[in-house]
Amino acid sequence: MSSRNVDLDKFRLRRFVERLVDMGEVEIHDEPVPLTGLGAIIEGTDKALLFKRAGPEQLEIVAKTAGSRKRLAAAFETGEDKLHEEYFRRLANPQPVVEVPSHEAPVHEVQITGKDVDLTKLPFHPQHAYDGSCYLSSAIDYTIDPATGRRNVGCRRLSLRNRYETGTNVTAPSDLKRIYTACVARGERLPITFTVGAHPLDFFAATTRQGGDELSLIATFRGEPAPVVKSLTNDILVPADAEMTLEGYLDERGYAEPEGPFGEYMGYYGAIHMDPVFHCTAITMRRNVLHHTLLHGSAFVLDQTDSANISAMRTEAEAMKISRGLSEVGVGRLQHAARLDQAARHRRSPCGHRGAVRRNHEAEAHLRVR
Repeated sequence: MSSRNVDLDKFRLRRFVERLVDMGEVEIHDEPVPLTGLGAIIEGTDKALLFKRAGPEQLEIVAKTAGSRKRLAAAFETGEDKLHEEYFRRLANPQPVVEVPSHEAPVHEVQITGKDVDLTKLPFHPQHAYDGSCYLSSAIDYTIDPATGRRNVGCRRLSLRNRYETGTNVTAPSDLKRIYTACVARGERLPITFTVGAHPLDFFAATTRQGGDELSLIATFRGEPAPVVKSLTNDILVPADAEMTLEGYLDERGYAEPEGPFGEYMGYYGAIHMDPVFHCTAITMRRNVLHHTLLHGSAFVLDQTDSANISAMRTEAEAMKISRGLSEVGVGRLQHAARLDQAARHRRSPCGHRGAVRRNHEAEAHLRVR
């Protein structure tokens, strides 16, 4: 498929936010808001939020784009009652990625490399009252396993260290942890690119465990081919329609620097622990970039967090699939028991209809109990 036939704007985060505004799902703040004040405002409403003048740089930031079932249904372009069905329909229809040249990629409109990189100008902010650093909570990570060539996609927070470095949480079991620890054992850096500012469907791709190439899950969840572009300072392909990317590497020292505490997704604080350091070699973004943050954890409104809504929808869909499978097995067992009972009835008493009905009801009750 030619890159000319790929829509570079359809799955842009800003386009999705505009749709949420039309739906009445967004609380808009036109007044200046300090970065230190974002967390309380985000947790204080059940709506998504759009800050027009956030922090000293007066940046646009959107929050909680996946923080409700209604918003997830909008992302999948379906009704809330059809979410499970649409989720499996898309998973069952794999889609390809299509590489576009850098000069056509909206996310490469602004390019900052080398000594010009300055992470302190980005809207890292305290997400919760007792966080140990300022964070970007909406980063999606893209890597390639050096041992296999398999492309991996995940979801990660970044904690600001200085203008060139962040911490990142790679402690929980994951493909990224396995890939990175193998690199450390070989004394190698792991190239990585993060996107910040993505459509909610990209977060479904980043948090879905599937075999094979995970980059293609971006396209699969979108339901059509997805445009990707090669990073400037490594060979990693990322969505060309993202709002911003941070390129670089996790260094070979391994779990070398403290990270945390951080308000975790289940409403408690994760303790300080040792984690890798991300070194940023390039920042790219759209000219009118829309920054993005999540409500990652909350002790009070856990049902409004992006992570809880995405995880709950997926868990419900998988549970319903298992339940339907069990129901089909149960019906099959009942039908089989009825056939056996009918055969026995005919052998014993050709006119014994009432006995057959009674035994079928007994068989059904027995299967329900089991």
